[in-house]
Amino acid sequence: MSTNKTQNYDLHAWEPDDDFQLHEINANFAALDAQAIRIFWGTYVGTTKDISITTTQRIDLPVTPKAVILFNGGGVSPNYGHAGIMAPGYPISSKLMPIDDTGFTVASEPSGLKYNEKGYTYHYIVLY
Repeated sequence: MSTNKTQNYDLHAWEPDDDFQLHEINANFAALDAQAIRIFWGTYVGTTKDISITTTQRIDLPVTPKAVILFNGGGVSPNYGHAGIMAPGYPISSKLMPIDDTGFTVASEPSGLKYNEKGYTYHYIVLY
Protein backbone atom coordinates (compact mmCIF):
# COMPACT_ATOMS: atom_id res chain seq x y z
CA MET A 1 0.00 0.00 0.00
CA SER A 2 1.15 3.54 -0.67
CA THR A 3 2.49 5.51 2.25
CA ASN A 4 1.83 8.99 0.86
CA LYS A 5 -0.54 10.98 -1.35
CA THR A 6 0.35 13.78 -3.76
CA GLN A 7 -0.65 17.31 -2.74
CA ASN A 8 -2.63 18.45 -5.78
CA TYR A 9 -4.39 15.37 -7.14
CA ASP A 10 -4.37 13.16 -4.04
CA LEU A 11 -2.66 10.38 -5.99
CA HIS A 12 -1.02 7.43 -4.34
CA ALA A 13 2.73 7.93 -3.85
CA TRP A 14 4.95 5.06 -2.83
CA GLU A 15 8.07 4.85 -0.72
CA PRO A 16 10.78 2.37 -1.79
CA ASP A 17 9.58 -0.25 0.71
CA ASP A 18 5.84 0.08 -0.11
CA ASP A 19 4.00 -2.72 -1.89
CA PHE A 20 2.23 -1.75 -5.11
CA GLN A 21 -1.48 -2.42 -5.08
CA LEU A 22 -3.21 -2.64 -8.46
CA HIS A 23 -6.32 -0.82 -7.17
CA GLU A 24 -4.10 2.14 -6.13
CA ILE A 25 -2.56 2.36 -9.60
CA ASN A 26 -6.01 2.18 -11.21
CA ALA A 27 -7.28 4.86 -8.78
CA ASN A 28 -4.38 7.13 -9.85
CA PHE A 29 -5.22 6.71 -13.54
CA ALA A 30 -8.94 7.33 -12.90
CA ALA A 31 -8.18 10.52 -10.95
CA LEU A 32 -5.92 11.84 -13.74
CA ASP A 33 -8.45 10.98 -16.42
CA ALA A 34 -11.20 12.82 -14.53
CA GLN A 35 -9.09 16.02 -14.61
CA ALA A 36 -8.35 15.86 -18.35
CA ILE A 37 -9.22 18.84 -20.53
CA ARG A 38 -10.32 18.03 -24.05
CA ILE A 39 -10.55 20.40 -27.01
CA PHE A 40 -13.27 20.77 -29.63
CA TRP A 41 -13.28 23.48 -32.29
CA GLY A 42 -15.48 24.79 -35.01
CA THR A 43 -16.80 27.78 -36.92
CA TYR A 44 -20.07 29.59 -37.41
CA VAL A 45 -21.21 32.34 -39.74
CA GLY A 46 -22.75 35.51 -38.31
CA THR A 47 -26.42 36.23 -38.95
CA THR A 48 -26.89 39.88 -37.87
CA LYS A 49 -28.44 41.95 -40.65
CA ASP A 50 -29.18 45.15 -38.76
CA ILE A 51 -26.21 46.34 -36.66
CA SER A 52 -28.34 49.03 -35.01
CA ILE A 53 -30.06 46.43 -32.79
CA THR A 54 -28.72 43.68 -30.52
CA THR A 55 -28.96 40.23 -32.07
CA THR A 56 -27.93 36.79 -30.87
CA GLN A 57 -27.33 33.37 -32.37
CA ARG A 58 -27.29 30.05 -30.53
CA ILE A 59 -24.37 27.66 -31.17
CA ASP A 60 -25.20 24.10 -30.07
CA LEU A 61 -22.32 21.76 -29.27
CA PRO A 62 -21.95 17.98 -29.05
CA VAL A 63 -19.93 18.42 -25.82
CA THR A 64 -20.48 20.19 -22.48
CA PRO A 65 -18.14 23.20 -22.47
CA LYS A 66 -16.05 24.36 -19.52
CA ALA A 67 -14.86 27.40 -21.48
CA VAL A 68 -15.20 28.84 -24.99
CA ILE A 69 -12.64 31.01 -26.79
CA LEU A 70 -14.01 33.03 -29.71
CA PHE A 71 -12.09 34.83 -32.46
CA ASN A 72 -12.59 36.01 -35.99
CA GLY A 73 -11.21 34.23 -39.03
CA GLY A 74 -8.69 36.91 -39.91
CA GLY A 75 -8.79 39.77 -42.35
CA VAL A 76 -10.98 42.80 -41.80
CA SER A 77 -14.10 42.02 -39.82
CA PRO A 78 -16.25 43.73 -37.21
CA ASN A 79 -14.07 42.28 -34.43
CA TYR A 80 -10.83 43.76 -35.79
CA GLY A 81 -8.92 40.71 -34.59
CA HIS A 82 -10.38 40.69 -31.08
CA ALA A 83 -10.95 37.46 -29.23
CA GLY A 84 -13.03 36.63 -26.20
CA ILE A 85 -13.28 33.88 -23.65
CA MET A 86 -16.32 32.84 -21.65
CA ALA A 87 -17.07 30.22 -19.02
CA PRO A 88 -20.26 29.24 -17.16
CA GLY A 89 -21.30 32.32 -15.20
CA TYR A 90 -18.75 34.52 -16.99
CA PRO A 91 -20.14 35.71 -20.34
CA ILE A 92 -18.10 38.03 -22.54
CA SER A 93 -20.64 40.86 -22.14
CA SER A 94 -23.30 41.17 -19.42
CA LYS A 95 -25.74 38.31 -20.05
CA LEU A 96 -25.66 38.49 -23.85
CA MET A 97 -23.24 35.64 -24.47
CA PRO A 98 -23.86 32.87 -21.96
CA ILE A 99 -22.37 29.38 -22.04
CA ASP A 100 -24.30 26.37 -20.73
CA ASP A 101 -24.29 22.57 -20.80
CA THR A 102 -25.26 22.31 -24.48
CA GLY A 103 -23.51 25.24 -26.13
CA PHE A 104 -23.24 29.02 -26.13
CA THR A 105 -24.84 32.16 -27.50
CA VAL A 106 -23.04 34.82 -29.54
CA ALA A 107 -24.18 38.40 -30.00
CA SER A 108 -23.65 41.62 -31.84
CA GLU A 109 -24.82 44.87 -30.34
CA PRO A 110 -24.62 48.51 -31.43
CA SER A 111 -22.24 49.40 -28.57
CA GLY A 112 -19.39 47.40 -30.09
CA LEU A 113 -19.73 43.71 -29.22
CA LYS A 114 -19.50 42.01 -32.61
CA TYR A 115 -19.54 38.21 -32.61
CA ASN A 116 -22.51 37.71 -34.94
CA GLU A 117 -22.06 40.00 -37.94
CA LYS A 118 -23.78 38.66 -41.07
CA GLY A 119 -21.50 36.89 -43.51
CA TYR A 120 -18.38 36.81 -41.32
CA THR A 121 -16.93 33.49 -40.24
CA TYR A 122 -16.00 33.18 -36.57
CA HIS A 123 -13.93 30.43 -34.99
CA TYR A 124 -14.24 28.91 -31.56
CA ILE A 125 -12.24 26.59 -29.36
CA VAL A 126 -14.14 24.71 -26.67
CA LEU A 127 -12.45 23.29 -23.59
CA TYR A 128 -14.49 20.47 -22.12
